[in-house]
Amino acid sequence: MTIFSVVDQVLVLFLLIGIGWILSARRFVDQAGVRQMTNILCYLVSPCLIVNCFQMNFTASAAHSFLLATLSAVGIHLCSALLGTALFRKKKLGERAAAMRFAVTYSNCGFMGLPLLQAVAGQMGVFLGVAYVGVFNLFNWTHGISVYRGRTGPSDLRKAVLNPNIIALAVSLVLFFNQITLPSPLRQGISYVAQMNTALSMILVGTQLAGARMGKLVGSFPIWAAVFLRNLLLPFALLAVLVSAGLRGSLLMCCVVPVACPIASYTAIFAELTGRETKVPVTLVTLSTLFSMVTLPAVVAAAAAFSV
Repeated sequence: MTIFSVVDQVLVLFLLIGIGWILSARRFVDQAGVRQMTNILCYLVSPCLIVNCFQMNFTASAAHSFLLATLSAVGIHLCSALLGTALFRKKKLGERAAAMRFAVTYSNCGFMGLPLLQAVAGQMGVFLGVAYVGVFNLFNWTHGISVYRGRTGPSDLRKAVLNPNIIALAVSLVLFFNQITLPSPLRQGISYVAQMNTALSMILVGTQLAGARMGKLVGSFPIWAAVFLRNLLLPFALLAVLVSAGLRGSLLMCCVVPVACPIASYTAIFAELTGRETKVPVTLVTLSTLFSMVTLPAVVAAAAAFSV
């Protein structure tokens, strides 16, 4: 796939985001509808996508690539969490520090990462991208929630393990390594549901942007610093490290793209869940997503240049 075709795929995703923005701005979809679509995406479509992408022939090469993608995801989550803690001090930023630390660590790898990988790398792209999403969910419901709460409880760990996407990943790995193929009607039904992922994910991102109210926070230097780290510095740093380590092809693309995605919507969701103010988190998510219209194609194009 050429760099131009990769950029074309990214533009298609932003077109879908625009559709979501219009639907919300024109009141075709209200907040109740957005919550319902989010539940459908998280608890039905995304698990089906994971199961579907693992319905492929087992090869040692695929298993090795999945392991490398998992190790890369663990490494970048650890590094970005340490970086966020070092740069955004509570002593200077107060309550805003939690949102900025979270924003630097967690990307929108599920809603935007998997659809993009599906577009540029097909089934193998989703297969390797799921490694990142699995690590994200484990970190998100343990470290991530503790960034806002200041602690991690047993219930948070239980939520991480019982997340439908983690369960789907565990089941899929068992099926994959044991070369168990689902019955044709079931496999086809799962495939049909999985095909909803790209359009539904991007439309939901658009509805989030339509409801954003940022105000004077747009001019805040710490907010732009967090956006710069998430959108540009971290993905290009990872790309440089992986290229230096000799990674190429679809594996390189699938390790870098989830990191290049904008700030995770959980930045605002967890703020609401823990009773903190949401204006800073919503501003972070909105600016990062808008900025990604430029940065995401740039990172993907750079990764594609080393993936041929």
